[in-house]
Amino acid sequence: MSDLLARLIAAGTPADLVAEVAMEIARADVVRRQEAEEAARKEKKRADTARRQREFKARNRQEVTQSNADNALPALAGVTSPALSPSPNEINSNPHPHTHPETNTARTRGTRLPVDWVPEPLTGDAAKAIAQWPPGALERELARFRDWAASTSGPNAVKKDWQAAWRNWLRKAHDEGRYLKHGNHERNQNHRPAIAQPPGDGLTEALRRRGVYDCVGYDR
Repeated sequence: MSDLLARLIAAGTPADLVAEVAMEIARADVVRRQEAEEAARKEKKRADTARRQREFKARNRQEVTQSNADNALPALAGVTSPALSPSPNEINSNPHPHTHPETNTARTRGTRLPVDWVPEPLTGDAAKAIAQWPPGALERELARFRDWAASTSGPNAVKKDWQAAWRNWLRKAHDEGRYLKHGNHERNQNHRPAIAQPPGDGLTEALRRRGVYDCVGYDR
């Protein structure tokens, strides 16, 4: 670039034109440098992507190979050498426990309330609380509990231990005072209007004529 500028100056090119040419050349150099850097970044990105894909495929091949080996183990386990075969006494002395994967899975994840579910007898604080309820209250709560379990949805519809859920249901009903003995009578007594004394004769006659006297409970 310096040689070009020197030739322009020697040829008598105006200084402002020489400066403009110098700026254009500098901008062109910057653009070429940026393009080179961008091309280098793209090449590095493609190389990294190709490397990750190779590593992913290698891991998949390794996992498939390991899975095939694991699947082959149960088949090979049944093929034993006669010399290594256990005797009948050894087989009987070490019985294999019976497992039920379906039952264990259901117990771990929980289930909805079975249609034929029947609660177990209550004990402890739950039994003491229910002993204070009037006759028929426990059967009413059981019907409400079944209806709730059948109609609800979402996580609350599935329980690991329905007997524990039933006990919590009864405790909540007891804590709310739903079936406390004489609960309604006491509340009515607390909210009954207090009248200190019957009214006098003149007021009594006026209340009787208006039909109010008999409504408040006075004797005639």
